[in-house]
Amino acid sequence: MWRTADGVLHNVALPGPAEAFTSSSLVAVVAVLDGLTSEVREEVLEEMEVRCVALWETSPGTVDEAEEEQFHAVAVPREVFTAEPVDRTALQDAVAQVHPRWRLDVVLAMQDIVADADDRGDGDDVAVG
Repeated sequence: MWRTADGVLHNVALPGPAEAFTSSSLVAVVAVLDGLTSEVREEVLEEMEVRCVALWETSPGTVDEAEEEQFHAVAVPREVFTAEPVDRTALQDAVAQVHPRWRLDVVLAMQDIVADADDRGDGDDVAVG
């Protein structure tokens, strides 16, 4: 994730959103998300996204362009999320422990995993597959 001089956040999508997670953390995240109703899951993911964006909000002109340039078009590192949360609170806490540079990418990857399950017609089942 990087910011441009106008303060806009950008990220590079991974070919597969699961790449942002270790195998065991992916299983744990999917289990937590599966344990939530679709409405609560959507609320939790939205709330985490809003927190991530708020962390980076800045007025145009206050962005360190030299620092941001080194992250221009750089995707989130593979397996950046290593936690194995057991419930909603632990998931939110684990996301908060991810380096701020990659936190939004991780949340967006979770949203993509949910969307992929919805596209497969799995309903409330988020299982990766």
